[in-house]
Amino acid sequence: MPKSVGKIVSAARECFFQHGYHASNVSLIARYAGISRATIYKNFSSKEALFQAMVQRQFAEYDIALNEYAEANGDFWQETENLFVNRCQGVFDDISSQVIRTELVHAGHSLCQALMDKEQEDMLGVIINRIEQEITANRLTLERINMTSAQFASAMQSMPIGIFFSSNEANDLGSLKQVLTIFRVATEISN
Repeated sequence: MPKSVGKIVSAARECFFQHGYHASNVSLIARYAGISRATIYKNFSSKEALFQAMVQRQFAEYDIALNEYAEANGDFWQETENLFVNRCQGVFDDISSQVIRTELVHAGHSLCQALMDKEQEDMLGVIINRIEQEITANRLTLERINMTSAQFASAMQSMPIGIFFSSNEANDLGSLKQVLTIFRVATEISN
């Protein structure tokens, strides 16, 4: 990402996080970036495109963590937990205003659904591959739970989202660890 584009996206993020999606506009973002509106329009067609670029930047960071997870060959369960914790720290977690956070999450769902779907699909594929590696290495079995790798990966992938969007934020990590422990015990190779 060119330096000027990165500066614009960073300013847009700051503006959206401070004022929300609806109250932010290209003029305000230009003031945050210290540049003209024309400079923004040379790089982005609209406020919507700026918002999508901001979300895409976050997903690029997720992709780095996902690639590291895909290449890892250590403790499957610890690495999976780390991946889930990283992923559940959403794009808008740094926002103190619940109203602005809710507005930005809604905007994200309406403007970035294709990005979100691709990110979820990529993550599912990597988890399936890691499960199949664990099965091949005889460190995990799905026989007792009568699931395919894809079904188990899908269950694993959806579980942290439910936990981290629950109302009991104080124990999200503890709940995640407990459910992963249940998954681990259910798929252990018996001696």
